[in-house]
Amino acid sequence: MRLCFLDIETRLLAAECPGGWADLLSGGGGMSVAATILEVDGDVQEVRFWDDSNPLDLAAYLEDADTVIGWNSDSFDLPIIAALCGRTLALRGSYDLKSALPRPIRLDAAAKGTLGEGKRGDAMDAPSLARRGEWVKLIDYCVADVTLLRRLFHFAQEHGIIRLENGALLEVRPWQRIN
Repeated sequence: MRLCFLDIETRLLAAECPGGWADLLSGGGGMSVAATILEVDGDVQEVRFWDDSNPLDLAAYLEDADTVIGWNSDSFDLPIIAALCGRTLALRGSYDLKSALPRPIRLDAAAKGTLGEGKRGDAMDAPSLARRGEWVKLIDYCVADVTLLRRLFHFAQEHGIIRLENGALLEVRPWQRIN
């Protein structure tokens, strides 16, 4: 089973795009970096990062996985990648962990409550890191997010819950394995 964990950062925020969120989701905000973790049968095979010069290569990589797993990926990451490619992604399967919860919460809140560790930064800072050419910081941030995502996914699949910082538990809709 090939699982691909995904996170992307855009070059612009929605507020910086002429058409706001609609423009961002249709690729108008670009992609500064994407990070993926490929896991095969439970073992990490590789960690990669991508820039917006190769969205078709990223799409092919995602399409080769049995399931692409993200946080808000069905509403953010995947539509942006598809728009940058100019085509629909032909994924075998996808699982959006944020959408698997009964109510929306931030990745940082889920990670702090469940894993005792939060995000290393804020996505709102990603475009300014890209503009300043601080690629190492940006890539480190994106890889850290996708690593948190992977840990949360495995916790949620094992325990069936995500824990919030206040101790409340949210039941997680289980991932359906594709045979």
